[in-house]
Amino acid sequence: MLLTLLALRDRGMPLPAAAVCISPWADLSNQSPSRRNPREILLRCNSADQRDTILDQFTMAAVGGDRRKLGCKSCSALSLAASFAGLPPLRVVVGNDEMILDDAVEVARRAREDGVAVTLEVADHMPHVYPTFGRWLPEGDAETLRICRFIQQRTASLAR
Repeated sequence: MLLTLLALRDRGMPLPAAAVCISPWADLSNQSPSRRNPREILLRCNSADQRDTILDQFTMAAVGGDRRKLGCKSCSALSLAASFAGLPPLRVVVGNDEMILDDAVEVARRAREDGVAVTLEVADHMPHVYPTFGRWLPEGDAETLRICRFIQQRTASLAR
């Protein structure tokens, strides 16, 4: 989501009225402390090697290359080191047990610094992308409703 928003902005293309980042993965260097979170449920790995392999595969899918060949500096430039200035209002949603908790908090912090209106929702004891589990998690259902309200508030003037 973030790379898409940045690419649209950098190409001078229209941006959405608002954007929702559910469990945003933004530290493509995969070095943040929360990567080692033992409470992670969905992305839990049996070893550091297994975790690194999975994260490397995600990185390759996101940026089209091996992060070791791109270099951590390049990965950071594609994510957290980028300026968020000019992006639409963001709602950032993450569970506090996720491996990418630090990413979400840092995205919200950096976006605010760059003048973007940001709402950060850190939910207790929720797994990766918990709003997508609304059928099984009442907290996911509740967050989905908050996301809907966020989008409605930011798009209400467009319907007129």
